[in-house]
Amino acid sequence: MNRAMAIVAALAMASVAVSAASVMSETARNPHNFTLKLEYLNFVNGEWSGDAEFTIAACQAPSCFRLSGKASLPLSPSTSLNEGVFPVPRLACDLHFQEVPHNGMDSGDWRISLSNRDHGGNGCASLPAGLAGIYREVD
Repeated sequence: MNRAMAIVAALAMASVAVSAASVMSETARNPHNFTLKLEYLNFVNGEWSGDAEFTIAACQAPSCFRLSGKASLPLSPSTSLNEGVFPVPRLACDLHFQEVPHNGMDSGDWRISLSNRDHGGNGCASLPAGLAGIYREVD
């Protein structure tokens, strides 16, 4: 009985892991050679919930700048675009993500802008220059 329960528990955990796994990912790059990778999570009835894991990196080496986390990028009622905010840990800075459509269709392109949360305006100062901007999907 214990072995059967262990098998059932393992299968249940595997099905949870599969349902939370990325179904789709996109990679985009900005003119300053920063790379954005988005892993789209949580599809329900074929519709994306807006949940994503992202990584922005200056290069592949471990010593290069890298910022990653989970972001919620739901469809905005005001713009009809996927957009959201990611508060940068340990900084008074927010990353704003906004989908950039082409001819009214999803393009895989994203606009990332920085917003200071402190009154002095220095919350984003320690982030690298060139991080903000348009990230165009890499084919």
